[in-house]
Formats: sequence, structure tokens, C-alpha cells
Amino acid sequence: MTSSPLPRIVTASDRKNLASAVARELLPILVQDAREHSADRPFQWAIAGGVVHDVLADLASIIADEDDLDADWSHIRVWWVDERFVQATHSERNDQQAVSALFAQLPGIQLRPMPSDRGQGLDQAAEDYADLWRSDIGDGVLDFALIGMGPDGHIASLFPGRAHEADGAPVLVVRDSPKMPPLRLSLPMSTIASARDIWVVAPGDSKADALAEALVLGAHEQDRPIAGLPRDRTTFWLDTDSARGLEVR
Repeated sequence: MTSSPLPRIVTASDRKNLASAVARELLPILVQDAREHSADRPFQWAIAGGVVHDVLADLASIIADEDDLDADWSHIRVWWVDERFVQATHSERNDQQAVSALFAQLPGIQLRPMPSDRGQGLDQAAEDYADLWRSDIGDGVLDFALIGMGPDGHIASLFPGRAHEADGAPVLVVRDSPKMPPLRLSLPMSTIASARDIWVVAPGDSKADALAEALVLGAHEQDRPIAGLPRDRTTFWLDTDSARGLEVR
């Protein structure tokens, strides 16, 4: 069985050039939204870790070379699609890496990191984050999600064969991640998939089979979670290796 027509796909020669291409297209979008939104009605942006940090680092380099972007960064609010439940200073925290890569140089930007392990336990951390989400977004949706994908087709901390929803809650507790560490928090699939615009950055030959199965062969979301994203609002940023099984337009 084949799937519906492919979503928008953009390719580059390799991971480095791909991250640069994403950053170049993303910056004017962020600048425009920083101008059009306000601190009280911010642009709601969710990011992942991994290759997304390459994009953030390239954004930082481009911004550093600009004389005046005329952007009020306080009009952008940043969420994370998932996070490792470890201490705040842990080197594997997605938020720490993102701050180092970019956000430290964007004055006023509103950061909403997922809770770190302060001894409160994973369930309490999830409740705290859910309260923050409801306070800041309520029944609204993300404006933009910039995420990666694993070789098994997982996004955020939504892995094949595991729960992708949180019984209506805005955050999913993950206790058995197949990638270390096992304890994590994640946005559920419905929250990520409802974003107005979704970009998936997935370079590398190890991603090719999962992409082909999800986008060409019609794999189910439970087998390849990437298949749960809406095709009409998702752009796939790939390199030559990861796109080898697709009909790239």
C-alpha cells in the first residue's frame, strides 16, 4: 500500500549544508514574527535537540553578522518538544545546549524549558509543566515546531511501539526511553502535529529507511512515529543520503 503524495521536501548535499540552509530560511521568518507579535501574544516556537542545535548555531552566526535585524526577541516564546529528566546542569539537557548555541545572545527571548530533576519526581515535574503550558497557551496551538527524527522514525521522545498521547494532558511522561536516559518528558503527538508549521530536519543515511517507510510506503505512526505528522503542514529538510528513498520534488 502506498501513502498520499509527499509533503514539501528540501534537500542539501550533507548535514552541514542542510543546517545552514534551514537557518537561512528560518531567520527571516523569526524576525518577521518577532515584529508582528507582542510580549503578551508571542510567537510560540517549539524545538528539539540533536541536529536542531546545529541549526541554532548557524542562526547565531548569521545573527552575529547582521548590523540591525530590528527584532524584539521578547515577542518569541520557546518551548521544548522533549527533555531528559536529569539535573539542570547535566550535559545532555537539550535546553542548556540550545542556550549555549543561540539563545544566550537573544535578549529578552522567553524560554520555557521542561523541568529538570530537583528531587520532585517525574510525575510532579509533568504536572508543573502542564500547569505552565495551560497558563501560557491554554487551548491554543504552537505556531512552529522545529524537530529532528531518529533512525527508528521517532520524534521528540515518542518512540515506536510506545505511548504517543497523554490522556488529554499537554505533556507525556516517558519512563522507558530506549535511548538513555530512560526518564523523560515529551509533548504528545497531538500537540506537535497540531502546530501551524512543522519542520523536520533529518540528515544521514541512517534515517532513509524510516523516511521511506513513513512517507512512501505508508507505515503506521505506531511503527514509525514520524508518520503521525500532517503532510500539508510539514516540511522535511533532508540531505542526499536521507532522501535516497523518496521522490524529491
